[in-house]
Amino acid sequence: MEREIISTSVANLPPSTIGEIQQDHEIWEEIDGGAKLMVTRHILPTPNRDELIALSVSGEPSERQRVIDEFSEVFGEPAQIDQQPQVRNYVDMVAWIKLT
Repeated sequence: MEREIISTSVANLPPSTIGEIQQDHEIWEEIDGGAKLMVTRHILPTPNRDELIALSVSGEPSERQRVIDEFSEVFGEPAQIDQQPQVRNYVDMVAWIKLT
């Protein structure tokens, strides 16, 4: 997926409230190649209103890794990652903190 699509799509997501279930319009869902991804954006209760970008991605392990790598090119090193690259039916969860 192109960097511009990732950055624009995430920037256009309305932020959701941490601790609450996201509304449909607060979730970006996409099928990219052999991966299905879901992304949410949250404003953290910090003085600078830093952001949390959360990605869950399912599919073949190589496709999940590709999507994580593409998002990491845009947002940098993840703050948190729960990944099982060798498990076929796993859903990888990745989070980035974007300081403002």
